[in-house]
Amino acid sequence: MRIALLGDVSLTGMFDSSQSEEVFQRIKLIKQLVDDCDYVICNLESPLTERTKTMVCKGAYLRSDPCNIEVLKSMGITHVTLANNHVFDYGKRGAKDTVSVLDKHGIKYCGLCGEPVMLSKESDRALLDGFCCYSANGIHYGSKPLSVKLLSYDNLKGFFDRALSEKCLPIASVHFGVERLHYPAAEHLKLFYSLSDEYSFVLHGNHTHSIQGYEKNNDSLLIYSQGNLLFDDVLTTSIGAQVKQNNETRKTYVMKLDVFGTSIHNYESIAIQFDDDGYPSIDKKVDEELRNYCQSLIYNKEHITELRNEELKIDRQNSEPRNIKFYFHRLNLKYIGAFINGKIHSSKYKKLFSKFME
Repeated sequence: MRIALLGDVSLTGMFDSSQSEEVFQRIKLIKQLVDDCDYVICNLESPLTERTKTMVCKGAYLRSDPCNIEVLKSMGITHVTLANNHVFDYGKRGAKDTVSVLDKHGIKYCGLCGEPVMLSKESDRALLDGFCCYSANGIHYGSKPLSVKLLSYDNLKGFFDRALSEKCLPIASVHFGVERLHYPAAEHLKLFYSLSDEYSFVLHGNHTHSIQGYEKNNDSLLIYSQGNLLFDDVLTTSIGAQVKQNNETRKTYVMKLDVFGTSIHNYESIAIQFDDDGYPSIDKKVDEELRNYCQSLIYNKEHITELRNEELKIDRQNSEPRNIKFYFHRLNLKYIGAFINGKIHSSKYKKLFSKFME
């Protein structure tokens, strides 16, 4: 059984078929790369809904016209994870609209509280589910219907135990980390190393909008972030500003893996660079960068943390100055609500991962 894992998908701007018919030309290369796969999985960031108004407290909002289900189908997508920080951007109704469209067109989903999804071909079997970390600052975490599954040691362990009992390879699609960074947090490394001492699984990481490395640890394949697959500028924000894409956020890689029985038999990554017009090409320089990020994972956790901190420092230096103008533009209920939500999640995150932060 061959499975393709892809990065973040937001069907907006140049990737929205209601705005640009060229999107079907833009995705041709991706379709060609995954054509030999039995299953193709991505993280769907933009809810598929016609709703244009929301009272949800967020910094940035994503939504996509339901007609873009045809983009997913044309690209060969068979499964999406909805465990991310944007699935409820237009409320629970927007999430329900998304699920309804996916169901109608036969694309399976996971990550909202419900059953994991089986992938099988003859004697090859895998079980897919999605989880969203507090570090991604989503909303509606929980165990009730139509809430995102929380990333935690216990929740992952429960999923892996279920996959083991059903004789499946578990694939955990996880939304986590800090945006624009190329190195995973030490506590996340410790979490997945700890689990890979006991289980064989695949980590399908997303959220950071930047590529991070991958590695084999014991019999597990740990993919920390594949960056953006399809992602344009974010135009709808609570402060009226735009979130522009750049050369770094247009880098990604496709990961193809072969599953024999319940084991990973082989895997390969294909590095891609999107140009300013949204057209992808296989890129050797991006592949070299990816190899370097993979190589960095052999360092000790302290050195990886130093690399992260250096990137954080540069990111802050390039960010908007925190002056009166900065705070004045953020004096609105949606942004303030999102800020408070972030503080609450930060506190919960520290408690949840405290034993991995030691």
